[in-house]
Amino acid sequence: MAFFGIPLVCIAFGTDEAGRIRVARGIIAIGQFAVGVISVAQFGIGIMCLGQVALGVAVAGQLAIGLLTGFGQMAVGTFAVGQLVVGVYARGQYGWAEYLWSPGRTDMEAVAMFEAIAWLFQQDILTIVDELWFMTKTVVLRLFSVFE
Repeated sequence: MAFFGIPLVCIAFGTDEAGRIRVARGIIAIGQFAVGVISVAQFGIGIMCLGQVALGVAVAGQLAIGLLTGFGQMAVGTFAVGQLVVGVYARGQYGWAEYLWSPGRTDMEAVAMFEAIAWLFQQDILTIVDELWFMTKTVVLRLFSVFE
């Protein structure tokens, strides 16, 4: 099954007959190397990605580099959570962020944001959608004010 010529699910491991590493490419991509909307891989790229090295929008992994969120041992993202973090709002043991919540530095803006996120996940779906829209607008406006 395919969607606009892209396989719905692609699972690829190992090498092909020519000895080249197989890369999983699909809406849902699973493999050692994977590229997809949802990617699960040792080295993955996707909108939502889970892997040892993960690149995308919302990612989790040992090295997680995400545009929106990064969760991992080393995490980068607008919202980054991990041991070593880099982001706008970050929570971790060590890090660099505009608003950081760590043992060495506690910015109240970071505490408020992460507490708001924790509160958000305890609400009904309409409240969640409304609050996510508000937080997205706030972060986008804050990012544009940084570049002025």
